[in-house]
Amino acid sequence: MPKRFLCLVLFLQAMLLCLTGSLATAQDAPLKVGTFECPPFSIRDEDGQHRGLSIYLWQEIARQIGASYEIVDMSLGELLSAAEDGTIDVGASCVSITEPREEVLDFSHAFYETHLAIAVREASLLTTVGNFLSDGEVLYWLGIVLLLACIVGGVYYLLEHRDNPTLYTRESRSGKMFEGFLLGLLSVTSGPLDYFEFRSLTGRAITAFLAVLTTVFIASFTAILASAFTFDRLRSDIAGPHDLADVNVGVKETSTASNYLDAQRIGYRTYPTIPDMLDALYSGEIDAVVTDDPVLRYEIHRGQQAGTYRTLTVLPQPFERQNYGFVLPEESPLGEAIDRALLSVRNTSGWDAALGRYLGSAE
Repeated sequence: MPKRFLCLVLFLQAMLLCLTGSLATAQDAPLKVGTFECPPFSIRDEDGQHRGLSIYLWQEIARQIGASYEIVDMSLGELLSAAEDGTIDVGASCVSITEPREEVLDFSHAFYETHLAIAVREASLLTTVGNFLSDGEVLYWLGIVLLLACIVGGVYYLLEHRDNPTLYTRESRSGKMFEGFLLGLLSVTSGPLDYFEFRSLTGRAITAFLAVLTTVFIASFTAILASAFTFDRLRSDIAGPHDLADVNVGVKETSTASNYLDAQRIGYRTYPTIPDMLDALYSGEIDAVVTDDPVLRYEIHRGQQAGTYRTLTVLPQPFERQNYGFVLPEESPLGEAIDRALLSVRNTSGWDAALGRYLGSAE
């Protein structure tokens, strides 16, 4: 065998051994999984152990694909950057799948659908009464009612006050005028009096006309007040996203909530964690907190169990729907295997039990 050929064979064998060794080393190396605190999806216990819905799902996926891993704690911004530059292999927490993130990252299939929500302080009884009495829309419709009462009462007064001692019992003119106003108020708000209570034909005709008119008016007035001044508006000056522009809002740094407020051109303050935001809301430093609904409800529930956050509540109006997924570097070779395992785990009773265990208090 010529020396040149022998040298070539030996060189190729050496390269093959090196490549095989490198692949084996890469396959044996544990995956780096980034996470950040986001109860109930990612929780770090006092002993340093990680748990939560996302962590449970990842543990089951890793078991199915036969991967070893190590979990690295970081912030949301650090996790996204680490996935973008390939420093971590997977990001597992409560990361929403968004178009801007998809431009520089890959995501697994979605495993949880949610939306943004708003937490506020419930108003005290005195503040609730003040909100009712100072609401412009309510005052407008109360003014309409009083005006109609004055008109109807005035007409009744002119027609009946001289000849009807049953309806007009006061001796003074001012007393009879006030009785006329009360008749008008009762006619407008609860329907006209009995037809035979009036002596004049005109008074009886007006009463018959009001019997039809007030039925429609009372129904419309009640519906307008019910839609314009709900119980949630009584409890807080903030009823939904449209009220956020006029108050101090807190959001988490580099979150979908901050992106939403940026798009709406609403100013806000950023906080590193959700408990930091809720503490600021509870103390009156800010007026509202915007973040993901299940995370918000979980933290408030946990705080109330510990004796704090007693006046905090989550508004029922959902907005800006989103989905959580595992974060992956672009063109990650793990993507297909993770997706298959994820779909498999979500069809198990263990997943249903995990949903109840971690989200039961957040619903």
